[in-house]
Amino acid sequence: MKFDEILKTLGDFGKYQQLQYLLVCLASACSAWHTYANSFVSASSDHYCRLLENQTYHEYSQQKNCTIPYTIEDSTVEWSKCDRYNITGKECANKNLDLIECDNGWV
Repeated sequence: MKFDEILKTLGDFGKYQQLQYLLVCLASACSAWHTYANSFVSASSDHYCRLLENQTYHEYSQQKNCTIPYTIEDSTVEWSKCDRYNITGKECANKNLDLIECDNGWV
């Protein structure tokens, strides 16, 4: 028996096959949303400790340089995301000050 003869016996792509194909495509589309959602949901934006109530994010600012610890590796600056220098006023922090965790949220 040849393949063409089997297809003649089984029949064409009917309504039942179309319905099954549609249901499989719908299930695949939903699982694709969950699979690709990780690319968008788990991304972390740049942030650092908030010092003032109305403070906004600036990539480079004098206040950030004075209050947020950073490291330099291969000419790339890496800012701390969870710590800040323990300063009480608007003075620029001496790098020998103690580090504390963010106590006023993040920017």
